[in-house]
Amino acid sequence: MKRILLIAALFCMSVVLANAQIKIGIKEGLNIASIDYTTAVLETETSALASFHLGAFFHYSIVEHFGFQAELMYSGQGAKIDFKDFGILTKNKLNYLSLPILAKYHASSGFTAEAGISLDFLLSAKQSYEKIEGFSGSGFELTEQDLKEGLTGVDTKFLFGVGYEMASGLSFNARFAAGLSNISKSLDENDPNYIGEEESYNSVFQLGVGFPLYGN
Repeated sequence: MKRILLIAALFCMSVVLANAQIKIGIKEGLNIASIDYTTAVLETETSALASFHLGAFFHYSIVEHFGFQAELMYSGQGAKIDFKDFGILTKNKLNYLSLPILAKYHASSGFTAEAGISLDFLLSAKQSYEKIEGFSGSGFELTEQDLKEGLTGVDTKFLFGVGYEMASGLSFNARFAAGLSNISKSLDENDPNYIGEEESYNSVFQLGVGFPLYGN
């Protein structure tokens, strides 16, 4: 009986794999990123920062209209943060290695819909200063800072989007990634960098184009 079940399972698996369609390619596009940043002590306002994403995708489809897509992407994120109490506007550039896993629906017309989760690993984080008001002649000087020590190493995001795929395999998509985890590390009240409890959540709107290298 066990042997019969094993043979049946192997047969079903071979049928699935025989009908599976694999597509491998590269994709790139525009990121419009922001950070939902709050602190109980300072009044702040954030605005979007433009960057880009670039990487590869692997699509695995076992039925006509449905499949899964995994990606490996460089993703530039961050935001501009206006610290109104000090008259300081900063540009915060966060660079991630992103690993999205998505379920993807593909209509016969070529339109697609997708949703999934992404694990983003922090590569670097820099803060530069675009505007400093109220410190002229005071000897106060700010230079670029490394923010990586103050941020968590991994961010999780929920992704959803829509797109269109041509018969040639060339694809276009719009996607929104909403941060699920606080990327600010908790600091002790005695830490000199402590400015109250902080919360920071990434969000990214992406416009991308995909180029197939293998499969159709």
